[in-house]
Amino acid sequence: MKKSFIYLTLAAFFLLLAQAYCDAQPQISEESIPDNLPASVKSHIKRLYSQDAAERADAALKLGEFGHEAAPAVPYLIGILNDTFPVVVRTDPSVAAATSPAKEALAALKKIGKPAVGPLINAIKYGDVTVRKTAAETLGEMKDADAVEPLVAALKDKEVSIRRSAAEALGRIKDSHAVFPLISALKDIDPSVRECAAAALGEINDTRAIEPLISALKDKKSKVQQASGEALHKIMSRLSDKQAIEPLIAALQYPDYELRRIAVRTLADIPDARAVAPLINALKDQDEQVRNEAAKALIKIGPPSVEPLVIELKDDDPAMQAKAAMILGEIKDPRATVPLIDAIKEESRAVRFEAVKALGKIGDERAVEPLIDKLKDRDEQIREEAAKTLKAIGLPAVEHLINALKDKNIRVKARAITILGEIRDPRAVIPIAESLKDQAWVVRSEAAMALGKIGDPGAAKYLREALSDKDAYVREVADGALRQLGVQDRR
Repeated sequence: MKKSFIYLTLAAFFLLLAQAYCDAQPQISEESIPDNLPASVKSHIKRLYSQDAAERADAALKLGEFGHEAAPAVPYLIGILNDTFPVVVRTDPSVAAATSPAKEALAALKKIGKPAVGPLINAIKYGDVTVRKTAAETLGEMKDADAVEPLVAALKDKEVSIRRSAAEALGRIKDSHAVFPLISALKDIDPSVRECAAAALGEINDTRAIEPLISALKDKKSKVQQASGEALHKIMSRLSDKQAIEPLIAALQYPDYELRRIAVRTLADIPDARAVAPLINALKDQDEQVRNEAAKALIKIGPPSVEPLVIELKDDDPAMQAKAAMILGEIKDPRATVPLIDAIKEESRAVRFEAVKALGKIGDERAVEPLIDKLKDRDEQIREEAAKTLKAIGLPAVEHLINALKDKNIRVKARAITILGEIRDPRAVIPIAESLKDQAWVVRSEAAMALGKIGDPGAAKYLREALSDKDAYVREVADGALRQLGVQDRR
C-alpha cells in the first residue's frame, strides 16, 4: 500500500512537471520557425523551446538586444509570456537577481518596439489569459496609440484581470479617446476594475472626467473612493489657475466631504487671492480635515489672507478667533501685530494662547510690552508661552524686560529675570544684580541663576554677596552661578 502511494505521488509530480514544461513552450510549433531568418535570431528563437528555464530566459534577453532586427521573434516571445518559471541570474559572484522567461520576453518586446505592437494587439484577443493580460500591460508600457482601440475593447472582456490590465494600460498611454470608455468602466461590476479606471482617468487628465469621478467618490469600496479622490486632485491641480479656481471654490460647497477635502488641498497648490473668503468660510466646515486643509491653504496664499483673517479675530466664535490667530502667526505679516495684541486681552483662553504664540512668530517689538503684561496672566500655559515668545523676540525685548524688574508683581519680576538670563545680554547684569536684594527669595534666586547664565565676570562680586543671603536656596544658587563663571575662591 505504501509503495503504491509513493508511485502515485511520483507519477503526479512528473505529470505536473511535464505540464509545466509544455505550458512554458512558445505556443507556435518549433517546426514553424522560418529557415530564412538571420542565423543569430533563429538560434535564439530555438533556445526558447529549451527544457531549461534559465536558457529560455537568456534566449529572450539576447533577442531583446537585437532590437528591431528581432521582429521575426515577436510571436515566439509572446508565446512565452505565461512562462513564469523562476530563474536566478548572477551578474557577478556577489550579486543575484530573480527573473523568469516571461519577464525577459516582456523586456525584449519593449526593446523590439513598434514591430511588436500588432502581434501584441492580436495577443490581447486570443489565447491564454496570462498571455493576454501581459500583452495588455506591455502595450501600456510601450505607450503606442495604435493600442488604444483594442485596449478599449478589452475593457469589456469577460476576464476581470484583462479589464483591469486594459484600464491600467490606457492610463499609461494617456490618450483622450479612452476617457469615455474609462468613465463607463467606473461602473464595472468588479471594484478593482473601477479603481484602475479612476486612476487611469487621473493620468489622462481630462476635465470631462471630473463629474463622473465626483460620483465615484460615493462608491461602496474605499479603494475606489480613494483612487477617484486622487484622480480628481491630479486633474484639478494640473489645470491653469484661471480654469481651476472657480470649480474648486464651487466644490467647497459640495455635500460630499471627500470632494471638499480635495478642493481645499488643491487650492493650497494653486494659491490665489480669490479663494481667501471661501477658504475662511471653510474654517467652519463640519469636517476637521477640511478645516485643517483650509488653514494650510490660507497660509500658502499668505499676505492676501491677512486683512480678512484680522476681521475674523473679532468673530463671535472663539474657535474661529483662535484659528485666525494661529494662521496669522504662520503668515508672519507685521500688519497683524496690533490686532493680535488686542486679541491677547480676549476672555477666551484659546484665543489668548494662539495670539501670544502668533506674536512670537511675527517677532514685532511692538508686542513686547503687552507680552510682559501677559506674564501675569491667570493661565499658567499663557504665562509660559509669553515668556517663550519674549525670549524668541530676543534683544529688542531687553530694555522692556529690564523695566519690568521694577514691577510690583513678583511673578512678573521673576519671569523677566529668567528671560533676561536666557537672552544673555550683558546690559541686564547690573539691573539683575540689584534684584539680588529683592524681598522675595524667588526673585533673588532667579537673579543669581540668570547672572550665572549670562556669564559676565563682573557679576562675581554681586554673587559673592549673595553667598550670605538669609535663604539657603539662594546661597546654593549663587554658589552654582559662581562656579559657572569659573570663580575658584567663592568666599
